[in-house]
Parts: sequence; C-alpha cells; structure tokens
Amino acid sequence: MPLAHIKSSQSVLRAGTQNDMQYDCIAKAILTDGDGNILLLKRSTSDVRRPNQWDFPGGHVDDGEQPAEAVIREIKEESGLEATMKRLVFAKTEVVIWEEDALHKHKTNATWQYFICFTKDKNVVVSHEHSEYRWVSLSEALEIVEYHRHLEVLRHVRDNQLEI
Repeated sequence: MPLAHIKSSQSVLRAGTQNDMQYDCIAKAILTDGDGNILLLKRSTSDVRRPNQWDFPGGHVDDGEQPAEAVIREIKEESGLEATMKRLVFAKTEVVIWEEDALHKHKTNATWQYFICFTKDKNVVVSHEHSEYRWVSLSEALEIVEYHRHLEVLRHVRDNQLEI
C-alpha cells in the first residue's frame, strides 16, 4: 500500500506501510460541555483491545483525512453529537503491536493526537462500539480511566492547568 499524507496543523503524518512498517494516526477528543465536564464512553464487552474501559471519542484517521476532521467525524459516529474542535492539546508517537483479534497482530508506528473539542448538546446516543457514557469532571476522569495513554493526557491537562 502506498503512503498517504495526512496533514495536521503541526506536521504531515503518513498513514500506510513502508519497509514492512505500518503507520497509523489516531485522533481522540477530550469533548467538553462548557461546564467543565468531559464525555467518556465505555467500550463494549466485545472490544478486542480494551473491553469495558472508559474511553474518549475518537479513532483512526482515514486516508486523506486531516486529524481534526477525523475527530469531529468520530465524535458524531460514536456519540451522535455535533462538536467543534478547539485545539490540539497533546500528541505522541510510539511503535506498538495492534491486535485485531487473537490471530491477527501487526506492528505499527502509531501517532495519537488529542484535541479539546466542545459541544452544547449533552444528549448522547452511543454507537455499537460502546455500552454507556458519562459526563465527568477532570478529577473523576482521572479516577476511572485506566488506559495509560489517556491518563497521560489527562495529567498533562491537569498539571498545566489547560482550559477544557
């Protein structure tokens, strides 16, 4: 598969494969309601990577799509909410092993981009990927989120007193 360029406000990321290494870009939203609450979605029991864990809305950036566009699309797909992107707040790249299922794994150079996003609507309609949702404070999110990458971002927001 040839490389596809994905432009962000910070750099150009590549999704695809090169020299047997796959490249992935994941866009996640710290979706706020303007009252200091963050939307968390609980992953379904059938999720391969992190079943029953609390997550931010978001997912893989499609070929040719910008991460900021992807995060807005993913918010709509996963929660039914219309949102606006405020700013990129955190990014990190790591080489990881993706598990599609018990038999299918692949090595990828993954870049996570976390955006602070805003919505006025709190009427969440969860997708098939999730079982429930919660609007929580930053301190509550730090207590119930288990995923180390999300915890790193939440701590970054807290420790740097970033506006959400």
